[in-house]
Amino acid sequence: MFSQEANPFYAQFCGGSLIRKDLVLTAAHCVDFFFDASQLDVAVGAHSLSSVTSADRIPAMAITIHPDYDPYLGDNDIALIRLTRDATQTPLSVIDLALFQQLVLHLSMIQLPLRLLDLLEVWV
Repeated sequence: MFSQEANPFYAQFCGGSLIRKDLVLTAAHCVDFFFDASQLDVAVGAHSLSSVTSADRIPAMAITIHPDYDPYLGDNDIALIRLTRDATQTPLSVIDLALFQQLVLHLSMIQLPLRLLDLLEVWV
């Protein structure tokens, strides 16, 4: 959400997934135009824009875009938003690390550009 816009209907523009209490996974094309993370708020757990209050909005502390993101081709279209405080909602349960590493190995053998582990190492 654009932090300067009070009305959630006008402020919202993209979605994401809470993967840690202070970390949101989103698409790079959703955040590549921000000059500063302070321009961004995240409404975690919102199911309806009409129920979002200013207390539900968590300011962003940092935005990290995949280093190989290509906005023209859409390659590596992934980014992380670090929040200024922990969300109260439960983060998304992702598959266990061993299964994820097997998946990465399999995808690397068929030459798909997946570098999620590199990107997640920023804060994990």
